[in-house]
Amino acid sequence: MKKNIRTILIVIFVILLLVFLYSSYRVTRTIHEYNESARYYDRTRKDAVVVDNTPGAPVAPGSEAEPEQHSTVSPINVDFDALLSTNADVKGWLYSPDTKIDYPVVQSKDNSYYLYRFLDGSYNPSGTLFVDYRNMGDFTSKNTVIYGHHMGDGSMLASLVEYADQAYYDEHPVMYLNTPQGNYRLDVFAGFVTWYDSRVYTFDFESRTEFEEWVNLMRGYSDFSSDVEIGLDDRIVTLSTCTYDYDNARYVLMAKLVPLDSN
Repeated sequence: MKKNIRTILIVIFVILLLVFLYSSYRVTRTIHEYNESARYYDRTRKDAVVVDNTPGAPVAPGSEAEPEQHSTVSPINVDFDALLSTNADVKGWLYSPDTKIDYPVVQSKDNSYYLYRFLDGSYNPSGTLFVDYRNMGDFTSKNTVIYGHHMGDGSMLASLVEYADQAYYDEHPVMYLNTPQGNYRLDVFAGFVTWYDSRVYTFDFESRTEFEEWVNLMRGYSDFSSDVEIGLDDRIVTLSTCTYDYDNARYVLMAKLVPLDSN
């Protein structure tokens, strides 16, 4: 009897040890992948992005600069020649002041290739921000959707869920999108949790009336209030990331695309 108990205890110990070792491996691997992603994007920014500190250019929050919502130039300069020489799929660079959102944006022939790949094609769970393959790559679709992961370390598009708080929106009302064709300010007007295949993911519209009704519907879902006006000729950029409110839930952030002067 004692021998059987001893055997059972040994088996339980071995199982617990294996669980501990596997869990430790997963944690260590995840930390390594987060660090690898941070280093990769730090190098990419160093090679291709310069913050514009010239007089009149928007700067980081807390300065005496012109209010960001009135900025007429992007706060960053992006060397698209360098990025495109590395990867022809590059379509832009998304930058949100005072957040971790500061990444290149690509587009592939499908919505899976860049889920777990960097610009250079190497594997990493963080992947790369990417435009839906059904969109026009120059952001001329009425609604361009950019996808990105909700990473546990707060990187990629994880901070989108913070827009559920009105105060967070008030502090981060704009983002910037630089592209090879020109630069834009993204005036944020709505953010909310939705299904992965909801009407948010509509790219073009049969009529101006349909577009107007869609915008009003999206605004009605928003977690925060915004006074951004959307005209019938405006274009929208929608950022989409996973959230865990329910199965297949997404948090989306919607913004008006405003052309800016050249830096």
